[in-house]
Amino acid sequence: MKKQTFILKNHYQAESDVMVQAQLEIKNKIIKLHFKVKGKINNYIFPNVSKQARANNLWKSTCFELFFSHKDEKIYKEINISPSTEWNSYHFKEYRVYFQEEKSTIEPIIKNFQQENVYELSFEYHLDETFSEQNFIFNLAVILLDIDEVRSFYSIKRTSKEVDFHNKESWFIE
Repeated sequence: MKKQTFILKNHYQAESDVMVQAQLEIKNKIIKLHFKVKGKINNYIFPNVSKQARANNLWKSTCFELFFSHKDEKIYKEINISPSTEWNSYHFKEYRVYFQEEKSTIEPIIKNFQQENVYELSFEYHLDETFSEQNFIFNLAVILLDIDEVRSFYSIKRTSKEVDFHNKESWFIE
């Protein structure tokens, strides 16, 4: 799959004080994600880097996410990455039903970088051997927690009033 870049849309505001860009590439069964948040990033909370480990409920703070599946399949996966370098991967049997932590023997590579008006996070994750790029569909999403503890939600497209990154109607079809 060639490298693709998206400008993510804010779910609740037409105007935003930041621009959120996401890039996805899959090569040799490795997913490479790169997120860039540009603008007034000091208005948002980016957790400090800690020991890289699996964690749950990362969406409650600033979090970068990938959802993916194959067209016409009910099962899908979700990967969450925190600026702290905590992360997790989940497997769903169908839409928001029966999820479990995805077991991976290879730790992902997580890197982040922050300047005055730019925050960047990169993530590299090894897919299992059964993965195929054929009929691949996905959603890239970002949750930004601001200094007033209000969340902003960004994704490729918005198809309903409510934020629902799991809804495949809002996913990108390769």
